[in-house]
Amino acid sequence: MSTTYTIDKYTVYYSSNKFWPRIVLMEGENYVGVLKFIKPDGAALPQDSISDTGYITLYYPIDEFAHVIDLLRHEKPMHIWYYGTLPDNGIGTAREPVGEDET
Repeated sequence: MSTTYTIDKYTVYYSSNKFWPRIVLMEGENYVGVLKFIKPDGAALPQDSISDTGYITLYYPIDEFAHVIDLLRHEKPMHIWYYGTLPDNGIGTAREPVGEDET
């Protein structure tokens, strides 16, 4: 099953104590996914998933937080996609012309 959403808005949660940083993504007024950033301590990251309602959960190493937030701040349009068991779930830009200035 393949699912893709356009990311229109996001909220960053950088909690103390038990919760690792996460970024909640919205398409319009609908929550469509969350990016969870964890320190796997040498272990594999948890499996990405999608709920019955289409809500996507993706896991990234904590070291990738700055790169991901930079994409969300400076690029558009942005998308989140889930391809199931394939190792290519993620976020990214749409096709953009080379040298496009995002000012």
